[in-house]
Amino acid sequence: MKEIYQRAVEVVVWLGEDKQNSADGVSLLPRIHAAALNGKLLQGPDSLSMRLDQAGLPGFDSIVWTSLAELYRRSWFTRIWVVQELAVAKPATVLCGGRRVPWAYFAPAAVCLQTAASIHYWDVRLRFDFDRFSCMDTCHTQFENDTPPGLLDILSATRSHFSMDPRDKIFGVLGLASDADALLSNPDYSKSSVEVYSTLAIRMIVDQESLDCLSHKEDPWFTGIKGLPSWVADWSVHPRSHPLRGTSVYRSYRATGDSRARIRTMADSGTIYLMGFQIDKIKECSDPLLRYEPRDNIVGNSLRRMNLSDFNYNTHMYLEQARRKQWERLALKLDTYPNGEVPFEAFLHTLAGGLDMRGKLSTHDLKFLYEAYLKSWGCLRDTGPIYCNKEMSDDICTHWVWYRDAVEDVAYGRLFFTSDNGYMGLAPPSTRPGDLVCVLLGGKTPYVLRRVGKEHHRLIGECYVHGQMHRSMDGIDDKLEEYAIR
Repeated sequence: MKEIYQRAVEVVVWLGEDKQNSADGVSLLPRIHAAALNGKLLQGPDSLSMRLDQAGLPGFDSIVWTSLAELYRRSWFTRIWVVQELAVAKPATVLCGGRRVPWAYFAPAAVCLQTAASIHYWDVRLRFDFDRFSCMDTCHTQFENDTPPGLLDILSATRSHFSMDPRDKIFGVLGLASDADALLSNPDYSKSSVEVYSTLAIRMIVDQESLDCLSHKEDPWFTGIKGLPSWVADWSVHPRSHPLRGTSVYRSYRATGDSRARIRTMADSGTIYLMGFQIDKIKECSDPLLRYEPRDNIVGNSLRRMNLSDFNYNTHMYLEQARRKQWERLALKLDTYPNGEVPFEAFLHTLAGGLDMRGKLSTHDLKFLYEAYLKSWGCLRDTGPIYCNKEMSDDICTHWVWYRDAVEDVAYGRLFFTSDNGYMGLAPPSTRPGDLVCVLLGGKTPYVLRRVGKEHHRLIGECYVHGQMHRSMDGIDDKLEEYAIR
C-alpha cells in the first residue's frame, strides 16, 4: 500500500459533498494561506484578531470559521490508513464537493482555527481535533525530509485515529516507522489483536532496553480488548490522559537513573518478569480530574435556548474547582515533605509534573501563578487573556500559560494521591489505597502495581511522585526483586 501511494503522480483526497456551508470553509483556505505567506498572520506583536483584520480575513465570530471547522471534523481525518496515504504522497490535493485545494493550505488554517477554538472555548462549533490533523501533517513533512520517526512515536501521535480492525492501528502505520523491521516487519492477520499488541510491546522493551512503551498504557478502565495483559497498551482506545512520555518534562525524569530494562518472558503465559523494587505505597487518593468537554448534542433544544454557554461554563467551573479544592485539602494534610519543601509548594510543582521553575519563580510568585490558573476559565469566557493578579509583574504573567499547559498535560485524566512515606503524586484513575509504587529498571517514571494473588501483579500505570523522579542506581542490586506482571 505504501509503495502505491509513493509512486502516484498525484493523490486526491475526497472529503465528500458540500454540506453545512462547507464551500465557504474551502474558499477561506487559500485566503488564509496567502496571508500566512507574508509571515504576519501566524506570528507578530498584535493579537491574532487584529492580524486577521489587517489581512482582510473575517473575525472569529463569522460563520465561515464554523464552516471551516466542519471540514476538519469530516470522517476522513479520523481514519488510520489515510495517515500513511497522505504521508508518502508527493503532491496531495483535497477535493470537497466541486472545489479543489492543495493539502498545504490546511496547515496555516488549522493553526488559526485552533487559536479561535481556544479563545472561544465554549463555542463547540469551532472544535476539531487539532492533534489528529497535526500528526498527519507532521508525518507528511517527516517523510518528505526522509526523517521517519520510530513506531512508538507514530502510535502515540495516531492514538485518536480509528480503525475497524484493532490490528490496523499498528499495521496501518507500520510502513512509516524507521524501526519497523526490528519490531514487526510485516502485517500478520493470522494473529489475534492480543498477540499482535503483546508481541510488539515485548519487542519494544527488548530492542530498546527501555520501558517507554509502558508510558502509553491506558488506565485499566479504558482497556477495550478482552484478554489483553495489563502491561500492554490498547492502541485501539483513546484514553483521557496524556502519557507522561508525551510531556515536555519527561526527558528530565530518571526514576531509575540510566538503567536498562531487564525482561524475562514465559511463552504464551501473558506474563512478563521485570526487575525493580518498591519505593512506597498509596495511602490516600482523590477523585480523578477529568476534563469536562461540552458537546453540542448533550442537551436538548430547550436547554440550548436557555443559554448553553452559561450551562457549560457553570458546570465546568463547578467540576474543575471541586476537584482542585479536594486535591488541595489532601495535600495540606501533610505537615512536612520528605525533601524539605513546604507541602503547598510541593503540591504546586506536583500539578505541573515537576516542571522546573526553580531559579525562575519564587514560591510567592508560584502561588500567584496557581491563583491565576484557577481564575483563568472565568477570564477566558468574558475578557480574553487577562488572567493574572494585579500584584504580579509582567514577567511573571508571561509564565502563566507555561504553567497552565503543563498542568493540563500532566494532571488531567489522573488522580492526586499521598503515600505512606509522606510523598504526593499523580496516578491513573483506577489507583487505590494499598497499591504499590515501584520503580522498574529501564523506566523513567515510577509505576503503580497491584498485587494479584501471592506471586503476580497487575500494572495500573505510570505515575509521577514528587521528589522520586531522579535516582542514582549505585548500590541498589541488593534491593532488586523480580515482579511477575500479567
